[in-house]
Amino acid sequence: MQMTDNTTVLSSENPTTIEIPPNSQPLTAVKRLWRMNSATLGFFPDGAFNEYAKRGQILGVVLKEKCVGYLLYAKSREYARITHLCVHPDNRGQGIPEILFKALKQRVEHLESVRLTCRKDFDSANNLWRRLGLTIVGEKPARAEGKTLQIWKRELAGLPLLNYLDEMSGRDKQRVVIDANIFIALAKEQISDCDAREMMDAIALDADWLSELITLHITPEIRREISRQNDIGTQRNRKLALRRFVECNGDATLFESAKHKIRSLYPNKINKRDESDINHIAYSVAGNADYFVTNDAGILKQQKKVDKLFGLAILTPAELVTIIHEAEHRHYYHPARLAGTMTKIRRVNVSNIQETQERFLSYTQGERSSDFRQKLDKVLLSPDKNTAHIVTDRSTPLALWTECISGTRLDVPILRVSRGSLKTTLAFHLVWHLTRTAVENGATVLTVTDDYLDPELTQALLRYDFFRHESCWKRIIVHGIHSPDELIRKIEAHHDTPPFNAKSLLTAKTPDATAKLEKAIWPAKVINSSIASYIVAIKPWWAMQLFDKQLAESDLFGAKPELMLNGENVYYRSAHPQILSAPSRILWYITSDPKKPDTKSIRACSQIVEIKRGSASDLYKKFKHLGVYTWEDVKNIANGDPQAKITAFRFTLTELFEQPVPWNDFQSILLQTKGKPHTLQCPVNISESAFLKIYRRGMVIQ
Repeated sequence: MQMTDNTTVLSSENPTTIEIPPNSQPLTAVKRLWRMNSATLGFFPDGAFNEYAKRGQILGVVLKEKCVGYLLYAKSREYARITHLCVHPDNRGQGIPEILFKALKQRVEHLESVRLTCRKDFDSANNLWRRLGLTIVGEKPARAEGKTLQIWKRELAGLPLLNYLDEMSGRDKQRVVIDANIFIALAKEQISDCDAREMMDAIALDADWLSELITLHITPEIRREISRQNDIGTQRNRKLALRRFVECNGDATLFESAKHKIRSLYPNKINKRDESDINHIAYSVAGNADYFVTNDAGILKQQKKVDKLFGLAILTPAELVTIIHEAEHRHYYHPARLAGTMTKIRRVNVSNIQETQERFLSYTQGERSSDFRQKLDKVLLSPDKNTAHIVTDRSTPLALWTECISGTRLDVPILRVSRGSLKTTLAFHLVWHLTRTAVENGATVLTVTDDYLDPELTQALLRYDFFRHESCWKRIIVHGIHSPDELIRKIEAHHDTPPFNAKSLLTAKTPDATAKLEKAIWPAKVINSSIASYIVAIKPWWAMQLFDKQLAESDLFGAKPELMLNGENVYYRSAHPQILSAPSRILWYITSDPKKPDTKSIRACSQIVEIKRGSASDLYKKFKHLGVYTWEDVKNIANGDPQAKITAFRFTLTELFEQPVPWNDFQSILLQTKGKPHTLQCPVNISESAFLKIYRRGMVIQ
């Protein structure tokens, strides 16, 4: 049994903090405690306990060989969220919550804060949160009618971080569509004994803590099913229950197209129930839902096929609850959905102006066609300074943007993404592409002045560190390598207040603080930081697929254009040695290939944001939404064994060097700073001095 640093035995008279292992006696005791208090804690699927235990996210206190309390939590990149904190009635008043909270803080001290939600009328629990130093930062309606949830938060280590993004984006919730049986369970109808277990799982979706992360949706098909109900009272009650949920609809053409494809997965003859199931899924696809939740065995059989066709995950309630925290970033960015499209980027010209206007005019926001045409014409009339680009899949326009360069400023007067299941992914692609374009053109300010932005684009702008300034969205760009004082002067020179405190982040000198600041002002690098630096070797073919457009241009087939726009990627390698950490900076060394120019050199740098070690099968499931790697690719890294342990790291902010740094040159730098050269058979940890010298040479910085 794994212990925290402050304890080593279980038989002590003093409380002992442990990490609850999966499939263990202490976990059984935790479940027993939960059952005793489930009226307050809410429903939680049995399988979810084991999943949290596998991730090491259940802490327990043992006293006289008995588990007397536990804390169950989840982590995002920025904060930890307490889901349960429970103490046995016989041991209350003995400081158990304080012990558990202290253990949690030790484990998540690198994060910004600890958060939780709790019903306002739970007085004793709310007194506890105050005692633990949390404060109320907001309120929202609870699932229970007429009740209020309070949002509690405690900053960790007093570190002022980029809370602006959190508050502005509202941590956009993931859209979860439920089928008819889940709806009936959540409507609190009586259920038969044979259905009790799976319906109890469904009730887990009603938990208050989950309401902060998801919105529950129904489809129009629910209304049809209700209308077929013979009992007038049941029909009336179900219609009343509809008010609790958001309807997931979507484009009629997309619905019909999805319906046709889903129908092909079923046998020639189908019954009314199958037809209803097909409609539910098709509406979910057309409405761009993130998840479809069901306990229906017939629908669950189609999981893999539907996911492959549309990128829609079909899950049971228990599966959704156990993965929702880890999947918190997935709904922002799903480039795998673009794989297989014939994506092309081309300029808007006379032949496609009318089509462009019809496709991208914002009818829903009341934009006038004359105003749209005037803005587009203004760009097209100055082709020496301005450009208008369109992204198409075959002949279908998917996205439009215009660029106007003036001195060190790049302005985007029009930024549009067409409706469809790719909308969110394309929005993130485009905002990253614009940021990279501004950097490559030496801009120090990037602005988006379009007054008709869709929510998906606003979401993407926030994620890439834009902030609202007067009537536009703005991003500060700083180039080069700078000391903290130089960096502050450059940021302050913009004469407006960005949503981060550069001085505080620089003073903190933690890896997280440095990573956040370098992301917010990318591509600048900070001197005298505490963030780790590494060199990672990668084969030319993978570099071409993941980030190196010059290598791709030298290849007969090139890389997929849709993947070359990716702002975020994943790289798989062997599990050992376990050298890498996150967040960190990495330099990409492209291994030798006589057929490729400038290989056997360092050609790019990135920021690692997450590292996971686990079975090849589990890691592929977690990261397949980022595209590039197929299951066969990942299985090959694991030598054909799906259960073999490998490492995957997610990286972003990739910057291609102006000038590759050849083997002999960077080995000379390593010799000066590390005292010896390195064969690069595995990732190598290097000093900040070595990283900055190589980066300076690659970016030709004097």
